[in-house]
Amino acid sequence: MTFAFCQQCGYKRKHVDAPHPSPSTSVDLEKLDARLLELDNRAKKKLYSKQKDKLQEEFTNFLSAIPGEKHLRVATAKDVVRFLAWKDKSGRTKVHSPQCRYFSFSTGSKQTVCKCPTRLAAGSVDSLIGKLRAIFATAGRGNSWNDVLGVGNPAAHTDVKRYLKAIQEEQAQARVTPKQAVPLFFEKLHALCKHLWTAVFASNATPTQRYTAARDLAFFCLEFFSADRATDLGRTFTKEVGRLPNREGLIFNHTFGKALRGGNSNAFIVKRCDNPTICPVANLETYVTLCDLMKVELRDGFLF
Repeated sequence: MTFAFCQQCGYKRKHVDAPHPSPSTSVDLEKLDARLLELDNRAKKKLYSKQKDKLQEEFTNFLSAIPGEKHLRVATAKDVVRFLAWKDKSGRTKVHSPQCRYFSFSTGSKQTVCKCPTRLAAGSVDSLIGKLRAIFATAGRGNSWNDVLGVGNPAAHTDVKRYLKAIQEEQAQARVTPKQAVPLFFEKLHALCKHLWTAVFASNATPTQRYTAARDLAFFCLEFFSADRATDLGRTFTKEVGRLPNREGLIFNHTFGKALRGGNSNAFIVKRCDNPTICPVANLETYVTLCDLMKVELRDGFLF
């Protein structure tokens, strides 16, 4: 540290010398950049990231097809609303008019005979708006819209929210109900497992067909008896599965999933049952044994 005399005020001022790097400090920029690239590639492999990248490409092509010089940096809320309306061409939700004889009917094959338009479901529109907000945020336009300054994220503009509300009201008035997943009851599970079990041991099955049937058999049984998320079960590593004493069952210890972040975990037990056709433990053991015979390595990777 040194002192310098200031001619304006007549006082001495402290001057802190720049620190010299320690001889023991070494920085490998190539290794650091490789690590950052690895994390970036890992994030891009996620399903949401792939969907967002595909939507961004589609939106960019849409902007280039309309008059004027358009790109993400100058896109407006009107461009976003127009894009959402343009996306209706890929919708499969029938919005019947009150005069249509299929008005208030649930989704089915009979609806295709009328001339009522097909639209994107309100839930799909909401999902698209969320992805567009993330796209604009990544492009440096923030997460919200400022009406006073007229700047910000156009996907968060009031016009976009008003469009979504209009879509929701239109479909509600047309008695459009969201599709619900068909529940899988015990009888259907038994029939499905019996079909897959036959496919696994069919004499004329190819190795690929035999592997696929064994994997699906183990997966569906585990999902049914554990009530676990299908996405989380698909991310299970083999090393996260352990055996109970006397081979009575299996214990799963999820540490990563849709609702698992920041050190949380989800541990659950699946026990062996008397019916070998639907037993999740027996079917998983069959799947693992088949993978060993086919030289499919599971130990150091995903279970499915």
